[in-house]
Amino acid sequence: MMLLGCNVYDWPTDEPKTWPDASASRDANPDLRGADSSCGVAPRDSCSGEGGGAGVGGAGGAAGAPMDGGGGKGGAGMADAGDERGGMAGTGAGSGGTAGAGAAGARGDASGGAAGDGAVDAESGAAGGPACPIDAGDPSCRADAAHDTDGGVVDGCPNDPLKTDPGICGCGTPDTDTDVDGTADCIDGCPADPAKTQPRICGCGAADPSNPDAGAAFCLKALLVHRYSFNGTGTAATDSIGTAHGTIMGGSNATLSGGSLSLSGDLGTQYTTEGYVQLPAGLLDPLGSATLEAWVTWRGAGTSGNLLWQRIFDFGSQATSGSNLVGRTYLFLTPHATSSGFVRVAYSINGSNNETLIDGSGTFPLNVQTYAAVVIDDPNNTMTLYMNGTQTGTTALTGTLADIDNANSWLGRSNYAVDSEFNGILHEFRIYRVPLTGAQVQTSYQAGPDPAF
Repeated sequence: MMLLGCNVYDWPTDEPKTWPDASASRDANPDLRGADSSCGVAPRDSCSGEGGGAGVGGAGGAAGAPMDGGGGKGGAGMADAGDERGGMAGTGAGSGGTAGAGAAGARGDASGGAAGDGAVDAESGAAGGPACPIDAGDPSCRADAAHDTDGGVVDGCPNDPLKTDPGICGCGTPDTDTDVDGTADCIDGCPADPAKTQPRICGCGAADPSNPDAGAAFCLKALLVHRYSFNGTGTAATDSIGTAHGTIMGGSNATLSGGSLSLSGDLGTQYTTEGYVQLPAGLLDPLGSATLEAWVTWRGAGTSGNLLWQRIFDFGSQATSGSNLVGRTYLFLTPHATSSGFVRVAYSINGSNNETLIDGSGTFPLNVQTYAAVVIDDPNNTMTLYMNGTQTGTTALTGTLADIDNANSWLGRSNYAVDSEFNGILHEFRIYRVPLTGAQVQTSYQAGPDPAF
């Protein structure tokens, strides 16, 4: 007969089932090694087996058949003197019998290991999973069945070497808690926010209003890093959220009035005395993702120059091309691009020859307050343009904001000196530290340039 890894004797179907002579010595009769001296010649189903001695570990007694008096006692497997694996633990209960808890011999140990129900792992000698019944059809009982190597006593995740129990997230998924808030990532609606496990009103990473009736517009304030409402005096462009205050340039060609800034537009070739806003250099540097939004009223062509390539904003750096200053790296928004005549957002880290751009679906309105937003979503590698709360285009973006040399942070002025300055009114400009969703953009647009935050 042959001993399988499922702790049962498997009789070949073509051999008669005969029982060994109990009078023979245990050493001479391998079928009696480990047999209880009180067993006599009764069939193995009613015998209690003990583990074998040094050499080959003993197999546990098998379960008693339904008509037998009791289950076989688990064999106490002894370690092999030759450093092979210890004996396999046995289990089983017959009608009226009790399950035997067989002890598994530890590798290289002269005594039995810890008690356990079922087979032991092949090398460690630790107690294994449930024993396989005789003639079981379970594929895991086959001698060639795949098993992990975690050495688990009772392995509830037999195909996951990192877990012996499904835990919270189940087999194959670690019970990781990234934000250490006591909730595993697999069931945490905000796995990177230790203060929240569900997005609720304002989403992950943003605190919800204490008053639930405050609405979604309140949530946007928590996501802001810079806000310019142009409600100051003199030449200060005050950042009401952060400390990145800007300077209004151009003297009388840039005037504050009633929470808005009016800019004169182009006044001559190259840079002259046009009005614009100079924000601190490096304003975009800390951001991976961002949303830049503006409420403006565009008046078209200025006194000099034309309506082409004017800038609502332009963040970047310059290089010299002949006698001209040109954009080298940048992210800009223009209300009118030459090639399309439509609004355009463009990103580049190598000048105009290597731009990633989006053209809007129509011309930018004249003399009407208009909302425009550009969303940079770094995790999803996309850039998206919104007009009046509606998405007008999106494109893949392989670069990042960090790739832009943000030496110049300008509202109303271009990194290309030949381009015209913005002729119109700036009502509000904001920068968020996240890529706003379409729903959030719509909420911001509906709330307007001066929401009750």
